[in-house]
Amino acid sequence: MNMIKKFSTVLAAFIISVCAMAQNIRISVDQLPDSALKLIDVAFPGDSIKNVRIEKRASLVQYEVHLAGKVKMQFSKDGKFTQCECSGKKPVPDILIPRKIREYLDREFKDRNVINLEHDSRLWEVILDNRVELDFNENCRLVDIDYDDD
Repeated sequence: MNMIKKFSTVLAAFIISVCAMAQNIRISVDQLPDSALKLIDVAFPGDSIKNVRIEKRASLVQYEVHLAGKVKMQFSKDGKFTQCECSGKKPVPDILIPRKIREYLDREFKDRNVINLEHDSRLWEVILDNRVELDFNENCRLVDIDYDDD
């Protein structure tokens, strides 16, 4: 078997095994960590939860929550907020945005709304309603701006 075919076979087997390990299971709302439920209630009071899924891949476990009003939130396995995506009329609530980032946005993009906010331990990614993407480090200092030139 030539090298390309051998590589293709190994790659296909790897992809199949990774897909087999990934699970995306619908769960009930009461299976969400309390901290996630409390944050949803504070950030989106009165909005109902449409569905909840737990996603398991290798060492990653996260919850994906869909709310009425076209809002998707993600939480880590211990209930820490990691993403909020608003595709409806509501922007990401200020309570989810760190104070230093909110102050920067109020100063530099005061007429824009945040439609997507995502973070991990090192980076905050912000997408505004005009599709400008801003990255902030763990200290909430701006490190990159990407203007959508479409």
